[in-house]
Amino acid sequence: MNTIKIIDNFFEEDLSKYLDKYFLEIPHLYGHSSLDLKNHKEQIPFYTSYLNIHDPLIKFLCLKVQKQVDYKIGFYRTYINIHFNGMPGAWHPDEGDNTFLVMTSKTLQKGSGQFQIKINNDDNNIKSIDFIQNRLIIFPATWEHRGLDPIELGIPRITLAFKSKKV
Repeated sequence: MNTIKIIDNFFEEDLSKYLDKYFLEIPHLYGHSSLDLKNHKEQIPFYTSYLNIHDPLIKFLCLKVQKQVDYKIGFYRTYINIHFNGMPGAWHPDEGDNTFLVMTSKTLQKGSGQFQIKINNDDNNIKSIDFIQNRLIIFPATWEHRGLDPIELGIPRITLAFKSKKV
């Protein structure tokens, strides 16, 4: 895959609502960043929660994601990122072949908490995607991207990430 694919209303409405609440209830770790904090002191940490890919709910979500591509993929890491105002992500690539990213928390106002990606890693070709709940974005893992923080105070921006490799 050498393009970006965006699918709105990805999960069924009930599942989307459930995940919105569930991801706020599970334990979160503070101190995660898009880049290595030891080598990038300017990076502002945010919250994360690593998910067990063998958990039945996560296996089901992986199955839903697998159906979006016409080739077999293996999932090797799934987690959520939680950003609040003042916690932007930094430009970074991912490992693997493709990243599947679902915006799971409530829709933010236009321009708030956007997902940005450099098409073919071109600094002059940046696509900004508004944060809309239940939106799936599929993109090449090697393309640099970042999640911007929400403008709203006290409102989380939560994304569910699936790291994958073709098998």
